[in-house]
Amino acid sequence: MTKHHLKNIATPKIYSLPKKSKKYVVRPKPGKKFEESVSIVVLLRDFLKLATNVREVKIMLNNKEVLINQTLIKNKSSAVGFFDVISIKSLNKNYLLLPSKHGFNIRELSPELSQQLFLKITNIKPQTKNKQQIQFNNGYTLISDKNAKVGDTAIIEAKTKKIKNIIKLKEGLLILSTKGAHIGKTGRISKIKGKHLLLDNSIKTIKQNTIIVPEEYASVILVNNKSKVNNGGKDE
Repeated sequence: MTKHHLKNIATPKIYSLPKKSKKYVVRPKPGKKFEESVSIVVLLRDFLKLATNVREVKIMLNNKEVLINQTLIKNKSSAVGFFDVISIKSLNKNYLLLPSKHGFNIRELSPELSQQLFLKITNIKPQTKNKQQIQFNNGYTLISDKNAKVGDTAIIEAKTKKIKNIIKLKEGLLILSTKGAHIGKTGRISKIKGKHLLLDNSIKTIKQNTIIVPEEYASVILVNNKSKVNNGGKDE
């Protein structure tokens, strides 16, 4: 059982589930950071409340209702993590998974925004003369000829996995804290000083712990916390 399941009492903080609610939960498949992902079963049942048990999740998957980043999934152990987009075809609903201090901060997305992703570039390796291998914070690796640096944000077409645009760090941009004491908090950059960012709300953080948020997502990211879908049953 331990191969395909996790003891609830030993799950990472992202699960944010009452420790006595279930003895075991479905373990996510490898491919994403363990501490930043859950299985699709946990997301649909415990976060989005679209199912009450594993059987109901399996029915949704068998009916081809669920997509992760515009890719149809059928495995109940499929992993979902920060900055993934989940689409439920039967409901015409799309959800963006963002980091928060209590696990996921889940926001509804428009059909247009559900067709793309915004991801942070975490590593770059030269390939051919004009191309390079780019690694992203969600585990993706793509080959591209785009002019990019570690720390930039890339807007990626979800279906084709092609980079549409690169956003470089500068003052005035909206950023989201992805780690540390300020995880889940947002602000606009008022000053860049070495490895540190000073935000317009007086928060001081480091570049490594943030991601640049494209302007088209500002209305999604900055909405009042009360309009969030669900965060596993805990308030911010």
